[in-house]
This record gives sequence, structure tokens and C-alpha cells, in this order.
Amino acid sequence: MGRDQIKLIAILTMTGNHFAHIFLEPATILYELLIGLGYLTAPVMCFFLVEGYEKSSSRKNYALRIFITACLAQLPYQKALGIRMPNILFTLCICMAVIYIEKSGRRESFVLNGFLILASAWCDWGAVLPLAALWFVRAGEDKEEQKKTFGRIALIILIVSVLDYIPKTAEGINGFWAILIHGAFGGAGVLLGGLLICCFYQPHAVRRQGIRKKASQWFFYLYYPLHLAGLAVLSNLWGF
Repeated sequence: MGRDQIKLIAILTMTGNHFAHIFLEPATILYELLIGLGYLTAPVMCFFLVEGYEKSSSRKNYALRIFITACLAQLPYQKALGIRMPNILFTLCICMAVIYIEKSGRRESFVLNGFLILASAWCDWGAVLPLAALWFVRAGEDKEEQKKTFGRIALIILIVSVLDYIPKTAEGINGFWAILIHGAFGGAGVLLGGLLICCFYQPHAVRRQGIRKKASQWFFYLYYPLHLAGLAVLSNLWGF
């Protein structure tokens, strides 16, 4: 599978996650399935961010495109999901800074990256994604290290998901099994992303060139704010 094929799977699972968050009843099987599959997206996009950093002809423009898209997406993100924190593209901007610092080899890189990871705690996907970026940089093209990175992310998501769900048992979500299923589905979504990258991804697959490459690139950038805007409109129309 090529990069674009995996990214298409990632944005579809992300859309399902957002749809479930807005329109479905928590603790139902369909809700947990779509929410869990949505956890595939962020680590996969983080992996491609690290790869793209290496291959980009202009890292400054690469980061700028992500930042501009993050700004465009913030209002639809808040309206659609009812979440006030900065959206995940801002977290990916922090990841870019982490990658740059790690690759610079500076003596103070540990302190600088530690500060950035802590700062990202106020963004979507918190400190997990910058940590993942750091691990992916250190893993390089080593498949075993990449697998370990996806495993670490899955474990963190499982733990965070369980801890997030425990207070909600008082809000009508019943019992141990609902909490465990929620955590397991989230971790499984991350591992599915790891399966796609480590077992099916072909980094040297033929890619689009010229105008088709640009169209594909901008499709993936603009899909994020546009799908959130569409979900926000549907939410208002249906009274959610």
C-alpha cells in the first residue's frame, strides 16, 4: 500500500470517530468501534510527518501549511466537537519542532523537547503525539523499533482511555466491562495503524507527480477543516 492509500484509510477512520463523538450514544458497540478505529489516525499521521520532514524540499513551507490548516480548522473543530483545546494539527506543529530539535543534535535538546511535550498537554492528543514523533525519529526505518513505538502508543491510549472513562461511570456508563472495552478499542485502533505501517506500507511505491500530486496533497490538508465544518452544519440541522 502507498502513502496516499493509508492516509485515505486514516481520514475515513477519523471521520467515523468524529461522527460517533457527535451523533452516537456512548458505550454502544457502534460508538466504541468508531471511536476506537479513530485512534488509528493520529499515530499514522505522525509517522508520515516524520517521513515527510525527511523528504520535504522546504520544511519551513511544510510546517507553514500545517499551521495554516490548523488555524482554518480551529473554529469548525470547536463547533463540531464542542472541544475548546487547540486541534490536533497544532499538536503536529509542535511535533515538527520536536523533530527539528531532535535532529539538530543540540545538547539542550532533552530540555527543549521536554518543554514542548509538556506544552502540548493543552492540545488534542496531549503529550502523546510529540512523544510518538520523538520515538519515530529514533526508530528511523527499523521496523522492529516502529512496532515498539506503536505498541507504546497503544498502551498509553489504553491507560488514558480507561482513566478518562472511570469518572463517566457516574454519568450512566455502566461498569467495568464498558471501561475495559473502551480502552481496548482505543488501543486496538493504534495497533491497526501500526499494522498498516509496519506490514503493508511500501514507502517506495509509485506516487503521483505534477498537478495530481499537488491535488492529492491539498485534498488531505483541506479535508480536515472541511469535514469538521460539514459535521458542525449537520449537528446544527439535526439538533445535536
